[in-house]
Amino acid sequence: MALIPDDKIEARFEQLASEADRVDVAVAWVRPCDAVQVLIESGTPVRIIAGISINSTDPSSLKNLAEQDHVNLRIVPNGPKIFHPKYFCFHGKKTVCWIGSSNLTRGGFGRNTELVHEFVISRSEDECWFEMQWQKLAADPGPQLREYESSYVPPKTNLRTISQKDVRESDLPHLDQVESWEDFVEGIRTYDEWWCNQYGFGVIGETHSWFHTLDCSKQLVRFKNWNELSKREYQILRGSNSEEGSWALLGGGVRGVAAYVINPENAQDTRNLRESVKSQIERVLQADDSTIRPLAFDAMKKIWRIQRPGVNQGVGPAAATRWLTLARPDCLVSVNSASSRRLGESSGLPKGTNSLSNRYDELLAWLHSQTWFNEAKRNEIEDPLEREIWDRRAALVDVFVYEAEQ
Repeated sequence: MALIPDDKIEARFEQLASEADRVDVAVAWVRPCDAVQVLIESGTPVRIIAGISINSTDPSSLKNLAEQDHVNLRIVPNGPKIFHPKYFCFHGKKTVCWIGSSNLTRGGFGRNTELVHEFVISRSEDECWFEMQWQKLAADPGPQLREYESSYVPPKTNLRTISQKDVRESDLPHLDQVESWEDFVEGIRTYDEWWCNQYGFGVIGETHSWFHTLDCSKQLVRFKNWNELSKREYQILRGSNSEEGSWALLGGGVRGVAAYVINPENAQDTRNLRESVKSQIERVLQADDSTIRPLAFDAMKKIWRIQRPGVNQGVGPAAATRWLTLARPDCLVSVNSASSRRLGESSGLPKGTNSLSNRYDELLAWLHSQTWFNEAKRNEIEDPLEREIWDRRAALVDVFVYEAEQ
């Protein structure tokens, strides 16, 4: 038996999920987080019971899980009682069980002060509780998920509009001043305080932040089918701001042909354009470290030049690099009118969006050669927030170069 504190929960979860033959989960809430991605990428058979009380579960996260062949999802409908357990069971040579405070959310896996009790149980003990809950619920989550999505209203959140530190503009490091991994992490923390004070959104917050935009968008970009997205999901992919989040970060507010590709209409030519974009994203998702730069450059150019029939205009580089960066925030960066000037200054490349995008392969080569980009090794990072930063480190360059409209 052991007590797992919040700074150890994520690493231990990854270890147990990788060793398990199957995993059972029952939680009150599910939202975009690395733990969800671990379950998706592991390929291990997973059964998940998810609550949806007070709209604290993200419907897109449920859709993301439901479309995975190895994940079996069941949803607890709203009722007189709130479904509130936090239960994880990892079946293998021995059955390891977690009972604690962690939901399947970013907060539950290291952001909040959480505690998990880990212990070994017998198969009969597990089946006694989880199987009873499982059998009560509809085997097909589709109707419940569609109903929940159509009526979903995001819960109101308290924004971190004022930080605890008096950060001045002169305290903000320029990207070309960042040398070590420690410099990069400290820079992210400093910019988080600055943006909270100045604009009411931050970098690392659970809502209204670069992290929130990346996490909510990443799962949508990776959806197998863009033809069944909700109005809210199209809004997120287009980068349209809302009260729920700062979706316009990382080159949002897409227009023209790009906006036509990402809209709720499902005309055949729209579907064809989406399929062309998705095919390029899939190539990038499957790339390894040795091929990612030339492949991403080629995929970006192909998306850039996708045209709507009868319109002599392509998707453009801003939308192309945005969507690819949302898919692979570990190694790609968004190039747009708000970021290109400072990106060009730091890299020694052109400053215009089109000119810099035409040399996107050189930009990535420069980025991937930086000491801070290569210095840290993820499996050696103990701090949960630093691991999150590492997984998003290329995309988070945007924090250093973004110039907000005055």
